[in-house]
Amino acid sequence: MARSRLLANKILTSEKLNAIDEGSENLFYHLLVLVDDFGRYYAKPKIVRSYCYPLRELSLDVIIKRLDNLESVGLIQRYKNNGETYLEIVEFEKYQKFRSDIKRKEDFPIPTEVCNESDTARNESDTSCNMGKSTVNRNRNENESGNEKEYTPEFESFWKEYPKPKGKRVAFNAWKEHPKKNHKELILAALNYKVLCNYKKTEMDYIKEPSGFIRLAKEYWKDYIEIKIPGQVGESRLPKKTPEKEKESDDYVEARMKKEDELKKKHKYSNIKDADILEKANHIIQNELAKWTKGYYEQNKN
Repeated sequence: MARSRLLANKILTSEKLNAIDEGSENLFYHLLVLVDDFGRYYAKPKIVRSYCYPLRELSLDVIIKRLDNLESVGLIQRYKNNGETYLEIVEFEKYQKFRSDIKRKEDFPIPTEVCNESDTARNESDTSCNMGKSTVNRNRNENESGNEKEYTPEFESFWKEYPKPKGKRVAFNAWKEHPKKNHKELILAALNYKVLCNYKKTEMDYIKEPSGFIRLAKEYWKDYIEIKIPGQVGESRLPKKTPEKEKESDDYVEARMKKEDELKKKHKYSNIKDADILEKANHIIQNELAKWTKGYYEQNKN
């Protein structure tokens, strides 16, 4: 169906694509070939399997898992129209170049009902869509996806600190790849990464997906265990991971989380409803945390 468009090569550096497994990424590329000129296609797993992999014998469970992964990181959104289930590639035009001499063709209906994540894939006769929504919510909060009881306290501590709370279930699957000895370092890395992102005012699109950040094979998280924090944080370094320094690292994580809670109470963070004011308050809190971090290590250095 890709009649009037070309795929831009910048998709290869997409943080979202690099945060998922190769099988899910493979399905995404197959879908790009099949979707119409507005990024829409069928969402039923049986149809996806038949058209994306006509010569391969893949189970429906594999297709369901891959669709779930794509939706968890915000690459696709499933929806319903007139009782039928479809999918739409999020930010479809971001990676497309359209030919001006060919009119774009719409083969599938526009979203009218947003489906709950993974419900469509797991039930071909799914009716559990949110009613009354005329457009897809592309920025829904992933904190509400999945079963909260399955997440461990250590992961919840990581999730609380990570600056991009999207794709929680996929991130937790990546978390489970790690031995327990890595958990404290992962939380510390999330704390440091958040400080840097706030200091640099990094836009959300350029913050690493949490699942990619902590994936064991990629080891991105290790870059933020011992870092130089720029600007007002000075040249202080977080302590290296050694047996002698392990307790200091644990104390730092605990103290910093406590300090952040204090600052949020001070600025009445939980009572703020306006998005712009909330963003300004968050920036103030992170700046104060950066200064606190500098003071903490100056006070506790040997």
